Amino acid sequence: MIPAGTISPVETPYPTDLLAVSPRGGAYTLWGADLGADVAVAPDWKLGGTYSWVSADTIPNVQVLGVVYLNAPRDRASLRVEYTNAGLGITAGVRGRYVRSFPVKNGEYDGYVDAYALVDLAMGMTLPWWHSATVTVMAQNALDERHIEFVGAPELGRLVLLRLRVGW
Repeated sequence: MIPAGTISPVETPYPTDLLAVSPRGGAYTLWGADLGADVAVAPDWKLGGTYSWVSADTIPNVQVLGVVYLNAPRDRASLRVEYTNAGLGITAGVRGRYVRSFPVKNGEYDGYVDAYALVDLAMGMTLPWWHSATVTVMAQNALDERHIEFVGAPELGRLVLLRLRVGW
């Protein structure tokens, strides 16, 4: 036997419960879809995109709770163009991302996340003297569009990453 124990606040009316969750109450329906596609438009060029949709970002009039906030956007999308030249060992790409504004209510975090659109860049190269190694430089939010991705989180700007990948 493994010894186990629980600690319950003296204020709880159910001191022996192992799991206490807040009531969600009522019935509601949400609809959503996630789509993604990649298309080779030429031997070295590829287009791709994604789209996510959900029918609501809040659920009004839920029994006991009132309004339930999903803390996520109703729409988000991305579109990208990629170039790969295997003979030269180089890759490059640009991606645009969009996130629709959405309300947040989670504990003490209460407010709106403004919509934002970002551009990401990436470029990689196989090292000519070591073909199992690649160097990649990525700039997420390359245009340095200051934005907040969740209420209470810090403002984000450009992020530049350098990656060395080695295969054996």
